[in-house]
Amino acid sequence: MHTVWLRIVCAFAISGSILTLVYTLGDIRQAVHARDFSWPNAAQIPVIIPQAAEEKKRGNILMVLPKDHYTAGDYGFREGGWLEEAINNRQAYADRHGYKFVWEDLDLYQKEYDDPCWAKIAALQHAFDTHPDVEWIWVLDGDAIILNQDIDLWDYLLSDEALKRVIKPNHKVEIPGQALIDAHNISVYTPSEVIPEDVEFLIAMDASGLNAGSFFVRRTPFMSGMIDFWHDPYLVAANFIYKEQDALGHLMLTHPHFLKHVGIVDQKLINQYLFDLEEGDFVLHFAGCWAHEEDQGWSCDELFRQHWEKSKKTAAKGKPVQ
Repeated sequence: MHTVWLRIVCAFAISGSILTLVYTLGDIRQAVHARDFSWPNAAQIPVIIPQAAEEKKRGNILMVLPKDHYTAGDYGFREGGWLEEAINNRQAYADRHGYKFVWEDLDLYQKEYDDPCWAKIAALQHAFDTHPDVEWIWVLDGDAIILNQDIDLWDYLLSDEALKRVIKPNHKVEIPGQALIDAHNISVYTPSEVIPEDVEFLIAMDASGLNAGSFFVRRTPFMSGMIDFWHDPYLVAANFIYKEQDALGHLMLTHPHFLKHVGIVDQKLINQYLFDLEEGDFVLHFAGCWAHEEDQGWSCDELFRQHWEKSKKTAAKGKPVQ
């Protein structure tokens, strides 16, 4: 006598419940033929406990540190272990939240791109191509520090609810450098409505415009093409003042289909600068610090070291998220 097994998997989460019904076609045919539709004992029903959705999401984020060995403009730890400290800062955060992390050595790309700004985009393309299992990629420059290790990226930024909360709709795009063509003088704006599934690129702006020191890319076929365009040889040779940042602005200003996938968030959330730093801020980026050393009377190297040490103490106190 054959029995139809109705396999039921129920997974309940905070966001709601999922009910999955799985029928075995062979069982149904046999049961119909035997005219036996008896309900199995509870002990006969296989129990399947799916992985929590939150855990899957945590594993779907890749953090990328694009850094060579010798760039003169780096702050702090330029000699004797700076790169190791940067890697440790990222790795500690990734381990705490279950994210993936990779250091992309820009030395590998500088035969083709003699400027680390452009090599960074090539490194992003490589990380994109070699990690097909991730949903989001976070690129954070080497002169930045993750200060607040407690922040979870999904709750803070990347969930549907968070995207609706943090993205600024209908936000004007500013190219940081000088306009090279007439199209750079037009005004364009991000979508007036935030539709989370349409958002594939997240970035912040500073006083000058777009800043690519910290940004997020959703790993989709569309964004794979856009990254290709981003370091197209023609754009590399265009003599943009702010190089990859101006090229990014060019793509947003001249390609509306890309712009509709862009979300601009407050700088404080992912790319805070020293002037505006407050207790509890997530990331500190030292972009342009050197330009204010004389008028502020500070040492960027010393400040960088201080915040590195503070971030290490914070990471040591944290426990991995279960």
